[in-house]
Amino acid sequence: MRALVLPLLIASSPALAAAEPGCKVTLKQFSEIRVGGGVPSLYQRAGCRGTVVSETALPGSRTRMEQWDGTEPGSLMHVYIENGWVRNKTQIGLR
Repeated sequence: MRALVLPLLIASSPALAAAEPGCKVTLKQFSEIRVGGGVPSLYQRAGCRGTVVSETALPGSRTRMEQWDGTEPGSLMHVYIENGWVRNKTQIGLR
């Protein structure tokens, strides 16, 4: 029996996109982001693009995790995006 080998692309740190300087998110912005919503709506609500912390591409599926710093020290937001749609979001310490 032969195994099916699929190509896997994981972006390395130097190639990852960085967030816009000075862009910080709040708990209100986090609350307005909808799981199931599109990426344009995400960026509108967040006020900017996040820093891409991981990215994977498989045939028929492209995923990435973006991170935004919060307005409070140590606070942040992560958003998991699959094929252009918000699939999950998490936050730590946003106010």
